[in-house]
Amino acid sequence: MERYKGQALIVALAFTAALGGVLLLVFNVGQLANGKHRLLATADAAAYSAAVWQARSLNYQSYINRAIVANEAAIAQSVSLRSWSGYMSVTLDNINTVGQFIPYVGQVTRTLSRIWDRVDAAAQPILVAAEQGLSELDRAYALAAEAMHAAALAGTVPLVRDVLARNAPDNALTRGGAVLLAENLRAYRSLTQKYDGARRSRQADLVIRSRDGFTTNRSWEPRIEGATLPLALRKRGGTDLLGLDEWRGMDTLALHRRQGLFVGGWRESAPIGWGGAQNGSRSWRRGEHGGSWRINPSTSRRAQRATENNSGYRGIPALRDVAVVSGAREPQVRVAVEVARARSTLRLADSVLPGAHLVVGVRTEPVAYDSELSAGSVRALAEARVFFERAEPRADGRREVGSLFNPYWRARLVSVRRETRGQAAAANGIVDPFVVASR
Repeated sequence: MERYKGQALIVALAFTAALGGVLLLVFNVGQLANGKHRLLATADAAAYSAAVWQARSLNYQSYINRAIVANEAAIAQSVSLRSWSGYMSVTLDNINTVGQFIPYVGQVTRTLSRIWDRVDAAAQPILVAAEQGLSELDRAYALAAEAMHAAALAGTVPLVRDVLARNAPDNALTRGGAVLLAENLRAYRSLTQKYDGARRSRQADLVIRSRDGFTTNRSWEPRIEGATLPLALRKRGGTDLLGLDEWRGMDTLALHRRQGLFVGGWRESAPIGWGGAQNGSRSWRRGEHGGSWRINPSTSRRAQRATENNSGYRGIPALRDVAVVSGAREPQVRVAVEVARARSTLRLADSVLPGAHLVVGVRTEPVAYDSELSAGSVRALAEARVFFERAEPRADGRREVGSLFNPYWRARLVSVRRETRGQAAAANGIVDPFVVASR
């Protein structure tokens, strides 16, 4: 009986071919997974870097706005000091007019009057110059904030491209990634708005509430407990912002007497001291000035006539803050980045061994495990969020809404939303299976 030899060789060759195909398949899958992981890390880095850049831009603008508010409060304090200094000068002069005829007292009142006149004469021009300097500095600050806003818009896309290139020179922003970044820039631009003109009342309200007690109200009224006197001294004073473009201060002191002997209302009887100061575009409005016009009307008119005009102050500057949108949620901006790498850069089997694709199949197009290699490339999508959050909760327990007056803007990587995937896929002209499956 004749025996056939060599059948085992055929089986071995078939097994070797199958094993080679499996090894190439495993190699391809490993290379693809590694490339996908590295690409996803790159997309994360690019999205997070862009979000941090925009968050820091918002924080920079917040610091600038806070500096402007502080300078405005300092201008108000300076006007208050000038008004109070002028009031003290007039008061001491009037006291000396009477006190000079009293032995020993006259020497004291004369000395005090002369000293304060010199102090006031020296302080007034210095404070006026300081007010103008602070106002000009506020204008420069406002321009710096606007420049940072523009830089944040102009620098986001170059920053993303730079991060992608530094990770791998062949990383490329996809068409979908470009669309997503354009959407981010639109959202960042609409997140804030410039409050100028009459809308400056927004920041003016914050400045007014930031005044100290001396600036707001310099009133006092001495009382003697248990005594009912027919005469009283009533001091009123304060500094107010008028018409968004003028700080005006007024201080008055007047002697009041009762209309009856021991009962009845008080009436201004004799002015004792007065002073006024202003800076900016002169307004027709009257300020509150701690109730000076209401309590000491006659003395207030003297203070108004004594007030010199100064126009160095240029008004509350136009500032940028979070846009007010009715029914809007917490202000935030999202940054999504989609990056792609060419299939040839992944060092798959057919790039290492030419013709290796013939082992796993006769087709030249990507096989099943290459399904993510759309248009001959692998893609990764990442998303980050820019939001407002205090590092520590408020002491009063209240929730603080995001604004450009507190530098608490932060950045964080977040899960990619379904609408983000769909938007990127539509721009790329492909169908995202995750979006389709979630519908």
